[in-house]
Amino acid sequence: MGEAHFFHSKKPEPDEARRVIDDRETGYILWPNYHSGANGDFQEIHIVGEPHRVLRDPEAPGGLIRYLPSHPHEGAVGAPPTDSSARVIATGTSKVTGRAFNIAVAFEPSAAGGPALAESTFHHFTDYNWDPSRGCPSFVGEKPGHALAHSPEAQRSIRHYARNLALWLARRSPTGVAAEAQDRALDEALDESFPASDSPAIY
Repeated sequence: MGEAHFFHSKKPEPDEARRVIDDRETGYILWPNYHSGANGDFQEIHIVGEPHRVLRDPEAPGGLIRYLPSHPHEGAVGAPPTDSSARVIATGTSKVTGRAFNIAVAFEPSAAGGPALAESTFHHFTDYNWDPSRGCPSFVGEKPGHALAHSPEAQRSIRHYARNLALWLARRSPTGVAAEAQDRALDEALDESFPASDSPAIY
């Protein structure tokens, strides 16, 4: 799965035009650093190709997940050209440059392993990005946003993505009573990640 990730000093993005600073707020983080928004805000994603299982939501408009947490400096991922099991399934858009960038690369199960998912940033899943009031490490200097705390639709989208991903990685598709029990357990865990009200952020 490491082949899906691009870095600054080694294994940079193949397109040389992308080897430039995107986010300019955090000067000590070099490219790739796509600015999809502030911690605590959310971004609208774009589905690539046939919608992947982890991006489906029957109860959402169009039946698809539309939102993920944003982050000031997302990394870069891409499908390894030598791995036929991998493909880009979603992209985001920089709020600074308008440039599209890959959000997630899915690796389908094969003889070599899987399933697996390479994300542009682990911040799609961190407490601080879901709820800035939980605090952050002292080195984080960017001002957080609070849009996610005020959007039940985006919260639901992100929760459903986390659920889909957990089930897909575990190769499970529970139904009936098992599905209901698993839904309750996941809901209880995910409920802890969103505040009942928008409490002050902790810097």
